[in-house]
Amino acid sequence: MQAHANKLFYVALVLGHMTPTDLLAESKPADQLDDVFVSASRSQTKLEDMHLSTTVISREDIKNSPAQTVDQLLKNIPGINLTDVPFYATHPTGQSISMRGLGNARALVLLDGIPLTDAFYGTVQWHKVQMSQIERIEVVRGAGANLWGNLALGGVINIVTKGVGQNISNAAASYGSQNTSTVSASKDIVFNEQYKMRLAVDHFNTDGYMLTPPSQILDKTHTVASAASTINGSATAYLAPSSDLKSVVRLGWHELHETNNSTFAPNDQYNWDLSASVTKTLDGSAKLDATAWKQNTDFETRSSKYAVASYTSTLYANPYNDVGASMVLSDQLKSLNTGIEIGTDYRKVGGSNLSTNMDAAGTLNGTNFGDGSHNFYGIFTQAKWHSQAMPLDVTLSLREDIWQNNGTTTDTKLGNTTTNSYDTQKSMLNPNLSSRYMLSESAAIRGAAYRGFHAPGLNNMYRTFGGSTTTFSNPNLTPETLTGFEFGLDFKASHSTTKVTLFKNTINDLITTRYFSSTAEAQAKCGSTTATNICGYDPNQPGANLSQNKIYTNAGKAQSKGIELENIFNINQFWSLNSNAVLTNSRILESSTEPTSVGKQIGRISPLTAFAGLTWQPNSRL
Repeated sequence: MQAHANKLFYVALVLGHMTPTDLLAESKPADQLDDVFVSASRSQTKLEDMHLSTTVISREDIKNSPAQTVDQLLKNIPGINLTDVPFYATHPTGQSISMRGLGNARALVLLDGIPLTDAFYGTVQWHKVQMSQIERIEVVRGAGANLWGNLALGGVINIVTKGVGQNISNAAASYGSQNTSTVSASKDIVFNEQYKMRLAVDHFNTDGYMLTPPSQILDKTHTVASAASTINGSATAYLAPSSDLKSVVRLGWHELHETNNSTFAPNDQYNWDLSASVTKTLDGSAKLDATAWKQNTDFETRSSKYAVASYTSTLYANPYNDVGASMVLSDQLKSLNTGIEIGTDYRKVGGSNLSTNMDAAGTLNGTNFGDGSHNFYGIFTQAKWHSQAMPLDVTLSLREDIWQNNGTTTDTKLGNTTTNSYDTQKSMLNPNLSSRYMLSESAAIRGAAYRGFHAPGLNNMYRTFGGSTTTFSNPNLTPETLTGFEFGLDFKASHSTTKVTLFKNTINDLITTRYFSSTAEAQAKCGSTTATNICGYDPNQPGANLSQNKIYTNAGKAQSKGIELENIFNINQFWSLNSNAVLTNSRILESSTEPTSVGKQIGRISPLTAFAGLTWQPNSRL
């Protein structure tokens, strides 16, 4: 059951002047997107020429979809692992995404090239996306760390927003079951061809639905439905003072409010962000792109436990921020039949978390405080060579990354305070070699081999959290590394397009959690041998086991391999069938701390997913 899918009716209003030609020119169907340039490639490569398996969701696809949030729009894309529960019914620390079976927080999500991935948790801030402002969504499967650095192990998703056309206003609203509603409005202001502006606001609200089966609810008074609301506002300026200089400046405000299924454990998140991008065309075919951004989040949440009745067990105060910049110089070396990009980028994420732990009577049991920052420095180059002698493209890219971790932890238990400081650094070289060869006008083969890395999140290193059990942070974590390859076949017939991709990826130094190795270790972390400890366990009571609590660690190796099948079949000029299926074998290969997990499928990764959709597209709008 999904509240977002149960629309009762939809009302759309378009204010101002917009001709039918303007409306029909807004977007293209999915099977006519080959000439779209994929910005997530950082080389503006056409979709039909991509060496990695790539899907583009057009604005027309978005309008035809019943999805009301971006995560639900993406969940049927091959290679993406998302649950059927929409993000607003999930705790913000669990609003993640996995690609190609690699697990959460190992895929990079961008909004116009700027990280949408949460700076503290590595999850995705889906609530910051204004659905009404999306032009297209680019999904590039396969490691993109050679271009984008941290997080892009399984792939890169770039959400591209619309530009400004004429002086128009738009408004739309919808209403459905569970009191689910959406409202959006925007106003385009065109001062002249050089200066344009857009103001936009979106609001989403739902009473939600009960996630816990009635038979499993212990506290029927304080267990509630997954109600949520979001609000987004943005002001965007489009500046083109000359034909060879363009820039975009955006200011945004975002809020997310959730009940988290308990009156004792609400979630509230407030975000603001500022970004600016500049494109300068140089002499000949050279171009310079520069981007800078600042993002801030204030996150307040609670955990609850159930004793005789539910109560708030932990309060969390969790502010964090993200600042970054990038610069890419690109040029076409026509004499060498080669396109080249040279770039550098920087990102700093920093934040703190204060966990205040209480018992059922409201007595303070202890606090955990972590304060840290990560610096990411990257420099990369990419060269794409096209052979004149044969239909062959070859792309080679190299990226050097430096990761720095600085932070402190302060734990207070039973009146005792312990403070530790941490300062670590690691550098990595991540190459990528890919190619595409046209077998005929209708068939091509492609392949890629790559290496990438994924740094531990600030949450893994500086946030201890608890519910029925407690998971402790570990400031001594180190980055994961990935090696992988893929091989694919693209085939076009008169009425259909088919893609087949085989892939295999291996992660070393896997970041996971382990149970405490002994009661003594657990007591050292929890701070007590009585019931009044921050973990909520009393080892003196029959059946209690303090060692059921966990800690983050680097332990072992994981591997994900599989096959992706995609097909678009145009039945006639009105009807088309879109289908895909993915087989994913994603398993733990080695584990020094949890040997019983070896050989088991990684959690939340389905071995088989399949999707089929039938689309009717009339000649003109009704």
